[in-house]
Amino acid sequence: MDEYRAICIHGTLPLVPDPGSPAGVRFAVPGRDGPADCARVPAELPDAEMTLRFFAKGEEIAPYAAALAEHGGNAFACVAAPGCHAFQALLVVRHDRPRRPGATLDEAVASSVPAGAAAAWGQARARAFEGARAARARSSLAERWAPHAAAVDAVPGARRGDVGVDGVAFSRPDIPGGMSLGGDAGNPVLRWEPWGTVAMPADIAAALSERLGRLPGPSRMSMNSRGILAVQIRGLAAGDVAEGIAAMTRAASEHARAASEARGRGAMAALVAEGGSGWLLRGLAAGLPVLAAGPGRAGVMPGTGPGGCRSLFAPVVDRLERLGLTEVVWAPPGRAAGSAPVLLLGTGAVASLASGRVEEAAAATAGPRPRWRARHRGGLAGALAAVSASRTPSEALRAAAARASGEFPADGTALDELAGRKPEGWMPCVLAVLSGAATVDAEGRFNLAGQDPAPRGP
Repeated sequence: MDEYRAICIHGTLPLVPDPGSPAGVRFAVPGRDGPADCARVPAELPDAEMTLRFFAKGEEIAPYAAALAEHGGNAFACVAAPGCHAFQALLVVRHDRPRRPGATLDEAVASSVPAGAAAAWGQARARAFEGARAARARSSLAERWAPHAAAVDAVPGARRGDVGVDGVAFSRPDIPGGMSLGGDAGNPVLRWEPWGTVAMPADIAAALSERLGRLPGPSRMSMNSRGILAVQIRGLAAGDVAEGIAAMTRAASEHARAASEARGRGAMAALVAEGGSGWLLRGLAAGLPVLAAGPGRAGVMPGTGPGGCRSLFAPVVDRLERLGLTEVVWAPPGRAAGSAPVLLLGTGAVASLASGRVEEAAAATAGPRPRWRARHRGGLAGALAAVSASRTPSEALRAAAARASGEFPADGTALDELAGRKPEGWMPCVLAVLSGAATVDAEGRFNLAGQDPAPRGP
């Protein structure tokens, strides 16, 4: 509702008596002059002839006012009305003539109002006074939350945001989502909104609520139906705020795990439901390796029956690693990329998933993980030896090695001699070592188990 509309001069702005100015009157200033400060009847205006003139271009106002001053002297005073560029207005006050008779302000001030001027001024007036009200509100909030803002500024790594009705917003790089510090100065409350303006999914909220109950620290932490967490802190001192943020940091860690577990649960359930995934999961659970042409690229895996290797499309290889169902055991260093395949093996979670225990698999893989980072940093020979020593080969792995035995490399073959082969060309060697049918020495030479090492030259 425009509370100034009834007292505006010809639809522009209200006038405020100003006896100390040359004109004796001025236009109301949004945010500073209230309706009570403005003239409401002609008697509150100067006893002088007043005319409101409109100009299409702002640059026409100054020459017009200058001409009046030159020819009329002190008898004329001009006041420009700010705020509307489409219909700029100038109030001309002539002190050598009396005020026009009239019962209303518009009757006392002469004008010829162009079509559309009143509507344009109405919009400009609304914007001006709304902006002024908003500025006053911001100033009031800034004053109210000044102690809280100072407390946020003292938090290491905090980036302060807007000040709102609920407190001072801020963020930290180690806690995703928005945070705020509000509440009374004697009973401050720290809030965290992990999901912003949307509600936290019910499954994540339920898991997080259970996890929060097991956390050490302040027992006054709560979570509402939208998933906004709040913890009361003792005061606004640096130590009190730091204690609350430490509690939120722990909560953020638990939220990340709960969210990761929920995402993994959905993705794994979808994988299990897909036709044809059973052999893949069972093979990984049995220790069968995956050899890929590179991180996220197509690969191969031994078949569980006759027929050699089975191809895996690149999205499948990447999906298994992303879900934490496989881990990168070894990958060729950057300069040697392409000379040997990336070796992946199933994680403990894949055994759970192969048996249909989705919840267990999702819990085992929850949390952040580096993508495509090899566990073994040395050569492929060392990686194969380490894996072979730490795992007991399954019957399925031994059977796969037996099916590939006709393609085992000859004794004494150096792994470097296999460089450039496709992943399936490396598979017999890898199967032989992982199954215990062969070893690879420190120099990277292949040797069938139970046989003397091949001669290595004179």
